[in-house]
Amino acid sequence: MRVIEKQFNDTLKREIEIRELTLGEIRAWLRKSETKTPDVVSTLLVPEDGIDVVLAATDISGNELEVLTPSEIKTVATAVKALNADFFALPGRLMELVDSMKTLEAKPPAPGLKKPV
Repeated sequence: MRVIEKQFNDTLKREIEIRELTLGEIRAWLRKSETKTPDVVSTLLVPEDGIDVVLAATDISGNELEVLTPSEIKTVATAVKALNADFFALPGRLMELVDSMKTLEAKPPAPGLKKPV
């Protein structure tokens, strides 16, 4: 079941819909992020969340985002992060996987086996 939260925003004078991303939306976001040039201001403003994720997980348009204050964006980003905890855990899981692969590569091969090249 998709989780949806609504927050009223005084600047936009409407409720913002914040939703849990689906697997397809996560895959699409990852594909898009691979080819997109990072926006320095957005990255510095909301580094761990990313403005793009806020846009993907809400019904806020890019034009609406431009009139919000940094504190309003952070409030929305916090709600996005709470509803999408599994998505935001992906980088940590990836790093754990990379670390475990490095550990396996560092171990000497069993006697009689060649170390992969």
